[in-house]
Amino acid sequence: MNGPEPVTRPADLESEPLLELFFSQSLEGFFFMMLDEPVEWGDDVNKDEVLDYVFDHQRMTKVNSAIVTQFNASSPDELLGRTPAQFFAHDLPAAKARWRQFFDQGRFHSETDERRLDGTPVRIEGDYMVIRDSQGRIAGHFGIQRDVTEKYQAAETVRASRQELRALAARLHYVREEERTVIAREIHDELGQALAALKANLNVNRLEWDARRIDCLQLVDDAIANVRELSQLLRPVILDDFGLDASLRWLTDRFGERTIQLRMAGSR
Repeated sequence: MNGPEPVTRPADLESEPLLELFFSQSLEGFFFMMLDEPVEWGDDVNKDEVLDYVFDHQRMTKVNSAIVTQFNASSPDELLGRTPAQFFAHDLPAAKARWRQFFDQGRFHSETDERRLDGTPVRIEGDYMVIRDSQGRIAGHFGIQRDVTEKYQAAETVRASRQELRALAARLHYVREEERTVIAREIHDELGQALAALKANLNVNRLEWDARRIDCLQLVDDAIANVRELSQLLRPVILDDFGLDASLRWLTDRFGERTIQLRMAGSR
């Protein structure tokens, strides 16, 4: 009995046309950038001089439609022939620093701020691989990249919102501490003075008591009023009865009144 028939695959499954189809129709941006002449790269070369040459003589030689869309070009012809110096004219020093790291490593993943052809900013995430010739010289590179502008902006919005929330929380903490300081001062000044006066009035002989009794009652009434006032500041009853908006308006009005009172008292 013969064994299973060998599985055969159409020849074009491994053919160049299939790779070309994948390259051209991929949703990822594919491109090649090749040098006019290959360059040596290593510790024995002047890397700054090599990068200067690369930025003027490495050119976009092949792109797919996704790259055309990313750079807002009308056709591949608008991108073909462009050099790194043209793509990164907005920040050449940073671009050359990345290129140096890329050439040192041979492979590179990055997320960078770039510019479309119309000058508008675009955030690009990409993976890149150096292409070498038979002598080991750098001949260019191949890149796969994605437009992540919307994701980046959403993340930045979240980051800014969190920063604002932290600032708001710090501000609320500061206001809360200020309010506690004011309340503590009022407890010390008003309630403390009232209790001290009450103690002084009580510390008299019996003959003077009738004359001081009315003053003691008034001091007790004032102390009770102060305690109620401070209790309201600490936890306004209006918060439970009418909600946060009404409570904030009440606190704002009360804070204004107390500020005026403190200023008037300080001017005396």
